[in-house]
Amino acid sequence: MDAMARALPLNESYEYRQYFIKNRFEYKVNLAPLFIKQMPLPYLSMIASSLFSIDVRTTINVNSRGALMAKDMDELIQLKTQKQKSLRDGIIDMLNWSESNSYIIPFTMEQFPQFFMNATNVD
Repeated sequence: MDAMARALPLNESYEYRQYFIKNRFEYKVNLAPLFIKQMPLPYLSMIASSLFSIDVRTTINVNSRGALMAKDMDELIQLKTQKQKSLRDGIIDMLNWSESNSYIIPFTMEQFPQFFMNATNVD
């Protein structure tokens, strides 16, 4: 989504991103049955990994909710850094760390937020 948005002029980029989020992710989250909407994302993710071939709604919802969470994180980082940094910077930091440390030890979930803090100075 961001790769496409970056290729567009600034005013069109924002509109494209909002359209994509609304019609791709928010729409699918809103379509979900109430029992799926009420599940916490970590639990839903665990359930979806075992039900994806039986009930694709869980997988679609996990994907959409994860994308919306990433959108919120990206918007917060951009707001706090006056659009100097984005979620992408945190992901690049994580990939760079993984490239230099992958043969030694994988990163843990406790380390995950630190990649974004190191790259963006946003907690």
